[in-house]
Amino acid sequence: MGEDQGYKGKNPVKRSGIFEDLSQNFRLVMRLMGDKRVPFILKLLPVFGLLWLIFPDIAPGPVDDALAIFISSYLFIELSPRNVVSELRKRISEEELHGKKGKGDNTIDGDWHDVE
Repeated sequence: MGEDQGYKGKNPVKRSGIFEDLSQNFRLVMRLMGDKRVPFILKLLPVFGLLWLIFPDIAPGPVDDALAIFISSYLFIELSPRNVVSELRKRISEEELHGKKGKGDNTIDGDWHDVE
């Protein structure tokens, strides 16, 4: 039996944990907020979610604050232009793969060896 018996030519999807997914979505939301290709009206969704967290009594009912943040972030990502979301998700994945966290990365690649 070969190594990739069930492989049908698609890239295998790496499953990550819930905290890694939250971290990626947070970075994606922040980048979408700063991207001029995303309509301004959509940028109000995460703002309203944050306001809900700060002022939870603006609406009646037993709605959990975390659920409001999740729903507003989810809708913001889903309603944003697909090409922008795909592009930014790809950048975030590449940065994680290469260990870069942002523009201010001052890492210099190099080799090392033990001196005896």
